[in-house]
Amino acid sequence: MRRIINFDEDEELLNLIPLIDCLFILIIFLVTALTFKEQMFKPDEKKMYGIELPESKKNETIKVDDPLVVYVKSNGDYYIEEKKYDADSIDAFFMLKGKTEDKVVVYGDKKCPYEKIVYLTDLARSYGINYIAFYVMNKAVQEAQN
Repeated sequence: MRRIINFDEDEELLNLIPLIDCLFILIIFLVTALTFKEQMFKPDEKKMYGIELPESKKNETIKVDDPLVVYVKSNGDYYIEEKKYDADSIDAFFMLKGKTEDKVVVYGDKKCPYEKIVYLTDLARSYGINYIAFYVMNKAVQEAQN
């Protein structure tokens, strides 16, 4: 016994090809948007503060979400959020904002006094910030750029 199926010519089939195309474009957009995050160290800021980073042959790349970024110039001045701080005023800054921050990334000039870096880390830890990272220039990357 054979069955005969009659299709009405008025009945349209759902075309899934445009829907699949849109989904692929959306997936490609999301993947590229999530992989191209803004780098923490922008070249403009490096020029603005005149910081020359120390070099390291072996360093570890760690992603830190929303850190407090502190720049230490060669003369020992601190810069946070485009404002200049000395030892007393940076203590006041951490007193106000240190309790809301939990991560600090330090961009220190290779010629800055070591005591300024130690003071900064002691200060951050005294206000409960236990995650402190130091940004260095990867020597292999720097040689490739030259």
